[in-house]
Amino acid sequence: MKFLLFFVMGAMVGYILGRVLPRKASKVPKTDSFNVTDEMIIRFANLRKGIISANELSSQTSLNPDEAQQRLEKLVSKQIAELRVSETGQILYDFTKNQPDLLEKIKSEKL
Repeated sequence: MKFLLFFVMGAMVGYILGRVLPRKASKVPKTDSFNVTDEMIIRFANLRKGIISANELSSQTSLNPDEAQQRLEKLVSKQIAELRVSETGQILYDFTKNQPDLLEKIKSEKL
């Protein structure tokens, strides 16, 4: 009987405190989209053997196709990537120019 009385009183106190005390807002800021950095784009391109399209980037990030194209063009203007055109006319962005190839890595010398 005492257990039931304590249970009911505890539930009532919890209910009253929940209704009377103001609720604190979450301290984690809410954002609508994830911020994709240039480094993330370069890493994504490296996972795709160094060559990607804006649509490919858009499909794997929070960027829409226009945003992806603008970000990739920015990297071209910084000379981090180069433009290429596929046989079907698709614009591609090549990040391989600053990456050593396998033969260069094998022939390298220890310091």
